[in-house]
Amino acid sequence: MRIQMYPVFFIGLAVILCTFGLVHPANASVTADDILELPPGDFADIPLNVAVKELTLGLEKESKDVGSDRYLALLEWRGLAFMRLDKNELARKDFEQFLKYRPEHFPARCRYAGMLASLGRQTEAIAQLRQVNKESPGYAPAYSILGFLHGLKGNLSAALEETDRGLRLQKDLDIVIYYRGMVAFMLDKYAESLKYLNRIHNNTCKKGEFYINQEELERVRGRCYLGLYQVRAAIGAFQLATCFDPKSPGAVSGLCDAYRMLGCHRLCVRLSKNLITLIPKKPAAWNCYALSLRNLFQLAEAGKAAKKALEIDPQNTEALWLLGKINSIKGDYKAALEIYYMVLNKDAKHFEAFIGLIEIYAKSPDPKIRDGKKAKTFALALVEKNRNHSSLASLATAYAECGEFDKALAAIKEAFSLIPGEISPGLRQGYLEVLEEFQHHRPHRLSVFAEPNGSSGKKCTNP
Repeated sequence: MRIQMYPVFFIGLAVILCTFGLVHPANASVTADDILELPPGDFADIPLNVAVKELTLGLEKESKDVGSDRYLALLEWRGLAFMRLDKNELARKDFEQFLKYRPEHFPARCRYAGMLASLGRQTEAIAQLRQVNKESPGYAPAYSILGFLHGLKGNLSAALEETDRGLRLQKDLDIVIYYRGMVAFMLDKYAESLKYLNRIHNNTCKKGEFYINQEELERVRGRCYLGLYQVRAAIGAFQLATCFDPKSPGAVSGLCDAYRMLGCHRLCVRLSKNLITLIPKKPAAWNCYALSLRNLFQLAEAGKAAKKALEIDPQNTEALWLLGKINSIKGDYKAALEIYYMVLNKDAKHFEAFIGLIEIYAKSPDPKIRDGKKAKTFALALVEKNRNHSSLASLATAYAECGEFDKALAAIKEAFSLIPGEISPGLRQGYLEVLEEFQHHRPHRLSVFAEPNGSSGKKCTNP
């Protein structure tokens, strides 16, 4: 079972800015004073264009008192609004003017570093944060934000070091706890990530001067629960994320992935259609739709969706793998093998592509294609890197193809024991059927599916 994970960047460059609020239409009139009363960066239900207009009017009124506390507060808030509107050059000017008068204002310097990072100027952003650390060694948020930037650059050891340092300085501060949880998520340490993120979710930490986007918090919690196969908890987190932002692509995608793990494929088709309306130019949306259709064996439509994803991004390995899987289901094993190897040439660690190769070499009905030795070589390497129910089941079929049925039985029994409790019951039934075949010293063979006349799939409601 492949869980489609959005890249950390998709989870949010907003996170590094510490300033993203949700934007919804507002009918009531808003003034600059209303904005200044909000927590830093939290625009609540105030449209950003309205906020910029009102803040600009406020700045014009204070133009004779440049450098006053009120003027600088308005300037900082307008910079935050410009950042949300992707008007980064205007945001840069506001922040630089603010810091000209308040160079010792470390929260603003951290936000300025976040803005630089969002512009791709990560080296400057890191230098800015290091300078803050030098001037104020006890200011924990700067270490935490610096750690997260290291994580985005792929330097996870430095990310862990810096966020741990921030945590040692202020172990109860929300933003410090948040970034430590995010770095744990980057390291695929989902239980550890939840330990930190749930403290913010449960309001058991000290609120600081940085705004934490609740939609992103819940979305990342959902991904952590999915990584732990706690599917219903994941659904709860993703649904809460949609309460904060009904149009969150990441939350809708997460719901689709979770319901797919429960076998609710028709619901996944509806959700993935919604995802396409939200992000039609993102391959991830089309891949989600293709995977949902494939699980209903609507192979022609699934193929079209995967090809649409490849039109958007010809290097997209997920879409390519889906085309390989569709060919395999149709019985075109040579084409499927060719595609799987193409995927691995682009991504040498693609788990599902390895599973696909093993599946065909071990279980193809065509004896000219089957190759037990290749299947076993691939499967042993895969289990060594990632020992879970999927890799062990693949190893079992490879052993069976090589006539090693005692090893095949041991592997499929271990695979069965590792199936998470909330996964679709159909997977357990499938493993039991394979186990019975091995007990009779019969290798397992793939079946070729014809396109059904209409949709199938489990009827599923919200659990």
